[in-house]
Amino acid sequence: MTYEQALRLTTATSFWSEGRVPFA
Repeated sequence: MTYEQALRLTTATSFWSEGRVPFA
């Protein structure tokens, strides 16, 4: 896993924890 992928995963998790879907 690259740093960019890890960052995207962390961002996605943050969105999901707020009840949102970052990717359509």
